[in-house]
Amino acid sequence: MNLLLDTHTFLWFVVANLNHHLPQATRELLEDGMNRLYLSVASPWETAIKVSIVCAEHASACESAEDRGNRRAFQECSTG
Repeated sequence: MNLLLDTHTFLWFVVANLNHHLPQATRELLEDGMNRLYLSVASPWETAIKVSIVCAEHASACESAEDRGNRRAFQECSTG
């Protein structure tokens, strides 16, 4: 099956501590290797906007996470 993902769905799927936002049936579809996952060409742009908003709200945490290259710290920053 071909699945076109909304940006929020994609972000919740790839950021481990946000997976709980997705219903179990949705997670199963996304994890099924037989399905093809697609993103809109607008998704990178939307993601950049979301990251800039989060980092503006939590500037010191995001700068610290970026400096260390620590994905977990950046994820914590992204979830507020």
